[in-house]
Amino acid sequence: MEGDYKNDNNGFLVIGKPEIIKIQIYSYRRRTNEETITQMVTLVSHGCPIPAIERAFGFQAQTVREWVDAAGTHAEAVHHAEVVQPRDLVQVQADEIHVKTQAGVVWMAMAMMVSTRLWLGGAVSAHRDRELIGRLVALVAACAQWGPLLFVSDGLSTYINVVRKAFRTRQAGTGGRPRLIGWPASTASPA
Repeated sequence: MEGDYKNDNNGFLVIGKPEIIKIQIYSYRRRTNEETITQMVTLVSHGCPIPAIERAFGFQAQTVREWVDAAGTHAEAVHHAEVVQPRDLVQVQADEIHVKTQAGVVWMAMAMMVSTRLWLGGAVSAHRDRELIGRLVALVAACAQWGPLLFVSDGLSTYINVVRKAFRTRQAGTGGRPRLIGWPASTASPA
């Protein structure tokens, strides 16, 4: 990853120009101090129910939800700024897991670059369907440079057509509708 990295005085990682990134910090312009907000977001991320935080610390549930949403938005922005950039992925591994939450059962699809173990992203859905796989593969396609790519999955047949549709390029100058040409196949053998 490229960029100028340093920690600011508040313990946040500043990427590039501090005056731009600091505005995106999830505790910006909040009345509660950053340390308290960070502690509440950490508790929620480790599974502490919001009503328990409401009872123990005296914060309103809506306030805690707003902090968690702001932290998630900030994390997603940093992920897109740093990870979702064209790079030579070589080999990508994707899989889905069945997750039980307080709100019910969901499916989470995730993908990673094998050589560096860089987590490329994930998608969550109530169903393990084409839409879930499509969102995941679109994220991987946004991270990939044009070229050979080995895409490995657990064998779910949905991946075949979704990957073929995501990794193709329009051929210009053919007259009429542009032909869609698939990316070249990878010559790497699976490990």
